[in-house]
Amino acid sequence: MFTNHIPNHILRVAACSAIALILGAASAGAEPVKNPEYENWAKFKTGAMSKVEVVSAAAGNETKQTIVTKLLEMSPEKAVVEMNISMDMMGTKMDMPAQKREIKAMIDNTTTPTPKPDAGTKLPEVKTSQETVKVGDKEIKCTVAEATSEQNGMKTVSKTWTSPEVPGQMVKTEMKSTGTMDSTVNMKLVEFSVGN
Repeated sequence: MFTNHIPNHILRVAACSAIALILGAASAGAEPVKNPEYENWAKFKTGAMSKVEVVSAAAGNETKQTIVTKLLEMSPEKAVVEMNISMDMMGTKMDMPAQKREIKAMIDNTTTPTPKPDAGTKLPEVKTSQETVKVGDKEIKCTVAEATSEQNGMKTVSKTWTSPEVPGQMVKTEMKSTGTMDSTVNMKLVEFSVGN
């Protein structure tokens, strides 16, 4: 039933791409380097959490998700976070099993070679800026990454807001794809806490 579910896939792409654009890719080498994701969570105390709402639409179907990510453990070696996802797909509601994930403090310092673009593929055009976004009663200073890419007859325009002031960094994402299959994804941070 959920094999064509889009939000998780696109959301991961948007989040990873945006953070990579902001933080930059690691240079090649054998020595481990600090993990930017761990560095972000390390700024907060145990119990810190982010609550994100995601609405995606494709082929006439709309899916809504609420994603709550909570910091369970923090040590000099790793952080442990738990993600809880509630989903509403065409009126069918489902709570997914909680997922725990370890985020290592140090990661391998490697670079994946950039693949040569296929014919008809246009490399992303990216521009960055600064904006302030209101989350609840808080004003959050964000770095904004806007990108446009084309591949296999599909054009994707995305805009992502990130900030080190919130757990997980992601504040907002807007993505629209047109071509073979039109789709949209809108994500926003609706609540967060810095822990106890």
